[in-house]
Amino acid sequence: MMPLTRGPDMPENLIEIRDLSVAFSGQKVVSNLSLDVRRGECLALVGESGSGKSVTAHSILQLLPHNGTLTTGSITYRGQQLVG
Repeated sequence: MMPLTRGPDMPENLIEIRDLSVAFSGQKVVSNLSLDVRRGECLALVGESGSGKSVTAHSILQLLPHNGTLTTGSITYRGQQLVG
């Protein structure tokens, strides 16, 4: 696997999440999450069962089930806005 190198158009942050909120059938399960994953960084989502780790990961990958809705916020990958 090739390491990520910074080219002239590659931003410092690989992933930027701003004010992300997610709801299932109207019930908010993630509220106003913001985080950055910088180039070369490793990130672990850690928390109790039901704290929103999987929902956050599925939101980034755009794999929410049909009853899941991004209610606010944005997700950017390598400078390209995915949602929001």
